[in-house]
Amino acid sequence: GMGMPSASIAVQELMRMVFFLKGGDAEAMDEVFWARVGTSGGVGVEGGTIVVTTEGVMADLRPYRVLNGGMGEYWFDSAFPAPTTEAIVAANAAAGFDVVTGKTVAGNEFFLEQFRLDGAVCMETAESKMAWLDWIHGEGVRNIEMEGAMLAGYLNHWGFPRFAMICTTLLDRLQGDQVTASPDQLHDFSERSGDVLFGYLASTLG
Repeated sequence: GMGMPSASIAVQELMRMVFFLKGGDAEAMDEVFWARVGTSGGVGVEGGTIVVTTEGVMADLRPYRVLNGGMGEYWFDSAFPAPTTEAIVAANAAAGFDVVTGKTVAGNEFFLEQFRLDGAVCMETAESKMAWLDWIHGEGVRNIEMEGAMLAGYLNHWGFPRFAMICTTLLDRLQGDQVTASPDQLHDFSERSGDVLFGYLASTLG
């Protein structure tokens, strides 16, 4: 699947599995490191840049929330743990490509909530799209994807102390909506987020 609805199913099932595998031991569960690794659209950064997320936000720059029966909206803490984020960046200081930190927008949808102009249903103009992109960039957003706010929200809700999101950007949305990188470049970009993850994991073994 794609996006927060299908990813939320996977994350909840994985959290249940961790709970049973660790026998409900809170200290043992705290040792588990969670990571989402993948690709994204950049905001003010070139294609091939690695963004290590500091906070996952929705398209309105507010935290992840869901409708919760008679309670109305339930709001989650969508921040990523700063010590882990900083350690990932430090472990990859010599990576040979840009590794930056910043907020990440998680869209509920690929076209409308990412302010694209090329979907079958389009609510934006070129001017409103750029106004949104300029706004989120000014507020510290460096990339856009579709899962991060939910991931951080659920893991914070359970109290997991160590998790991260590491995504390569395929393009800079401030320069356009279409990916223009070559197949070889895209392969290289896709490998980079995994390289950064393993660079961090290697640093924890010492």
